[in-house]
Amino acid sequence: MNVNGTNYDTIYFSGSQSDGYGDNSHLYVVTPSTDFDFRNGRGNGSFLLKRVSTLAWSSITRPIVSSDGLSVWLGGTAATLEGWVNIGEFLFSTDLQSAPIKPSWSATIQQNEKDPSQPLLSSGALSSDGRFLYITGASNSFYCLNARSGRIKWEHDEASHQTAFIA
Repeated sequence: MNVNGTNYDTIYFSGSQSDGYGDNSHLYVVTPSTDFDFRNGRGNGSFLLKRVSTLAWSSITRPIVSSDGLSVWLGGTAATLEGWVNIGEFLFSTDLQSAPIKPSWSATIQQNEKDPSQPLLSSGALSSDGRFLYITGASNSFYCLNARSGRIKWEHDEASHQTAFIA
């Protein structure tokens, strides 16, 4: 993320106590509190670990992060996908007691017919301009969603019923 002309690394990760089928995961962010360089572990400051959100579902995929580090998307149980868009105010707050925030949007994409609770197995990818998310459903479709709103722009049904991973 860029703050007043200085670039800082922002690291997001999710934590779940199950195999992706359970409940209650958390989305976390690690940001520098001052001048700290994550790449070489040096600097004059430290870093902050903050819980962005508590989820009512589990996630076994890595978060998708915008190039500026201010937006993040995460998929989980029952083909749920959520997005936190432009959360800079939360990220820049040094209040460690600040309440986790709700996602900007939530969507359920195609569920697996045999097992509706199956989690999304692919993290998906963000378009180069940051406007669209590309992700496979829990069954056999490939989606393009508006990254800001979560609305499905298009869907392609892949008849092979194979799990696909996006890079």
